[in-house]
Amino acid sequence: MRSLCARIPVAQGEFLHKKLTDAKLIDKNLMIKHNDRFLFIPLCSHPNNSWLKVFHDMDVELLEEEFEKYPIRINDYRANVKLPIELFQHLPRSYDIIGNIAILKIPEPLNDFSKQIGDAIIKTYKNIKTVAIDFGVKGDRRVRKLKVIAGVPNTETIHKEYGIKLSLDVSKVYFSPRLSEEHYRISQLVQPGELVLDMFAGVGPFSIMIAKYSKAQKIYSSDINKFAIEYLIKNINLNKVSNIFPFEGDAKKIIRKIPKVDRIIMNLPFGAHEYLSDSLMAIKPKGTIHYHEMVSEAELSTRTDQIKSIAQNYGFSLISIKEQNLGSYSPSIYHYCFDLELRK
Repeated sequence: MRSLCARIPVAQGEFLHKKLTDAKLIDKNLMIKHNDRFLFIPLCSHPNNSWLKVFHDMDVELLEEEFEKYPIRINDYRANVKLPIELFQHLPRSYDIIGNIAILKIPEPLNDFSKQIGDAIIKTYKNIKTVAIDFGVKGDRRVRKLKVIAGVPNTETIHKEYGIKLSLDVSKVYFSPRLSEEHYRISQLVQPGELVLDMFAGVGPFSIMIAKYSKAQKIYSSDINKFAIEYLIKNINLNKVSNIFPFEGDAKKIIRKIPKVDRIIMNLPFGAHEYLSDSLMAIKPKGTIHYHEMVSEAELSTRTDQIKSIAQNYGFSLISIKEQNLGSYSPSIYHYCFDLELRK
């Protein structure tokens, strides 16, 4: 869209942007543009003579330029962040909300503005009480390294999805709110009377959902993280379900303590491949495995063939294999769940 704009030297950008904002001269429906030397700020009306004098004194030129429409809604936190205009493009567009906690990654150019970003999220979304920076998942217990930057310094919350409640501490256990649909999808596949093994159960999103929405006979839920098991037990009581049996420890050892099962969930996308052989020893002659892995689209067919080959080594035929794309991890890597229907 073509609009009148003020071309402002970058060095004067922050000062003049504030002045133009106070004077209500900026067209907030259009996106500000910039290059190495200038900011191009779209104007909603022609400046009066006093403003024209300011522009002349500060080497500001009035031009007409093409602008893109502003993509930010009123209820987008980015509308409330105060930081230099040239850094606006680096603001995170997505983040995880777990209960009343927002967790996001801060790009390096914004390291000095994390507090302002956190405060803007708290101001914009009344249900968010805590904002934390995510420095990535660490260790075999899959725990995020976090730093609270705004709001209440509390990392414990209750997350709700599809009618269940999950109590957890995001600094002690790993949980992804992006898998809520997958948690529910699996619960709808479980048949009455099934024995289910949730190999990497965490605080129990799959296990609780299955207990709540299926007629599974028993759900064996294991995790190596003792805090995850503590919260799983708490969530069993919180959701008033009784057919979940928690085990703390490595799933390779847990499968020796339980009978063979009808269905196994393997939600450990960066490590499930190390347990695929173990799962094939734990499944009944007729069963289903929901196997998670991070895979590129280019490798997908090759990986499917490899899974078939591993199953055959343990005497199983794959009646069917369905690939569920659960979202991107990076521009070329995706989180897949492979639904494996097995027969011996």
